Amino acid sequence: MVIQKSIIVCDNCDEQAFAEGNCPNDIIQSTKFIQGKNETSWYCSEECRNEHEEDEGEE
Repeated sequence: MVIQKSIIVCDNCDEQAFAEGNCPNDIIQSTKFIQGKNETSWYCSEECRNEHEEDEGEE
C-alpha cells in the first residue's frame, strides 16, 4: 500500500505541515492538526479552529 504524502495548510493562519497517511486519523497523528466541522478543513490548533469557525458563523 502506498502512503500518501502531502502538505496540509491551516485554514485560519496558513501554517503548513507535512502529512503522511491515507486517512484523517493518519494525518492527525503525523501533523497534530485537527479537522474542522466539515472534514475538509484543517487547523493547526483548537484556537485556530474556534476562531475560523466563529468567523464563518457570523456571515
